[in-house]
Amino acid sequence: LDSPYLERVVFGSGVAHPEYWGETREDPADWVAFLEKCLYVGVRGPRSAALLSDWGLKLDVEVMGDPALSLRANRSVTEVEGRIVVSPAWAKGLLWGESDQTVISAFASLASNLRADGHEVWALSAFPGDDRHIIEMMREAEWPDMPYLAAHDHPAAAMDLLASAELVVSERLHGAVLAAAAGTVPIMVEYRPKLRDFAQSIGLEELVIRTDRLAGGALTDMFQSVYQERKRHHDLMTPRVEELRHRQTEAAHRISESLQDA
Repeated sequence: LDSPYLERVVFGSGVAHPEYWGETREDPADWVAFLEKCLYVGVRGPRSAALLSDWGLKLDVEVMGDPALSLRANRSVTEVEGRIVVSPAWAKGLLWGESDQTVISAFASLASNLRADGHEVWALSAFPGDDRHIIEMMREAEWPDMPYLAAHDHPAAAMDLLASAELVVSERLHGAVLAAAAGTVPIMVEYRPKLRDFAQSIGLEELVIRTDRLAGGALTDMFQSVYQERKRHHDLMTPRVEELRHRQTEAAHRISESLQDA
């Protein structure tokens, strides 16, 4: 159903990037026609906005970040020295390099190294379909009793856990988004371009590593580098997150007022 009389908005969505997906089988002109009838178009990151511009969309598109950035952790939560959270994903083979097992092995190696260095490591599942693969990571790391939390069942506890960590390493997009929302810097394991799109929105594109570039302990090497610089990354990320939250709040108010006036 499509009509210029239907009020609709796009609030923090991403745009599938042809760098990974190839050229869309849908006609971009159809999307442009659809979006031009929207009351408001806000997208997750600058790569999404650029794609819409390339398609010829003349509407004023706002980069507003992922809507989950507006969630907050309990302010009483404090950082726990040495605590790291990892959040691998199961991409069903639809990822750079086409190998979920390679990624699980990289996370297992990272967890083993962190444990040897005295870190407290938690596994966070951001999606039920990831649970079995997280268990595989634990087994490969020879750490079957690694602390674990299912964010999809306990979102408030997950936010508090992320807020208490020194650093988060996440393949699952919303593991990274919620880490940023909780005020903790995420290293993003990019299985598809949407992670880079989000990373750019919060000024942390340098903390993205693709899933086909994890050979030779690259994930552990990246962790060690970022860990030493985590305060600098935090100071860069924090004002970006607050600005995106402000944009989301302002957009929601404008949309609400427009609908009331309609």
